[in-house]
Amino acid sequence: VCAGGGIDGADVLDSVGELVNQSLVEVAQGERESRYRLLLAVRAYATQRLLECGEGDTVRARHAEWCAGLLLEAEPGLSGSEQASWLARLEAEQDNFRAALESSLAGNPDTAGRLAGPLWQFWYRRGYYHEARRWLEEAVALANRMTPAVRASVLTAAASFAHLQCEYGLARDRLEWALSVYRQLGDQVGAATALQRLGSVA
Repeated sequence: VCAGGGIDGADVLDSVGELVNQSLVEVAQGERESRYRLLLAVRAYATQRLLECGEGDTVRARHAEWCAGLLLEAEPGLSGSEQASWLARLEAEQDNFRAALESSLAGNPDTAGRLAGPLWQFWYRRGYYHEARRWLEEAVALANRMTPAVRASVLTAAASFAHLQCEYGLARDRLEWALSVYRQLGDQVGAATALQRLGSVA
């Protein structure tokens, strides 16, 4: 995320280390890893400077892409033997996902869908139903501006939470829309998933 603009990816950690030494970045020691954070005043100042130099949109887009890449990596692990460790990892990134969703919904619907669609498994397993509905409803409102595969993923996720909260008609409508997209794409796994959930709704 921080690479670019004359900063090589290999040099980012050194730059962060210098900021830590100057007390501009804090290190939070966790059980398995260290994380870096900014004080609110420093974060506000840094955000203002980023916007002033015209790099705000670029950095936000790179941040959202990093989040989407992490979710792509996590997706198979959320259903396997590494589920607990992946859930903990994604929990630690919650604020990153929220920031990426907010910025993407404002300007890049497809990226927002690539975040919201895969996040459903995490939200479901952690019981974050209301938060999931909030983000997914915003994403569904932009579904026609997403690529077909992303649109179908978002519709399927949004339908799943509508079903869980007993909004059966809404869940059915979204699953039928998703099913038509999956069939147009020739995505048999997606179509089977939509059909299975339509059965559950029925």
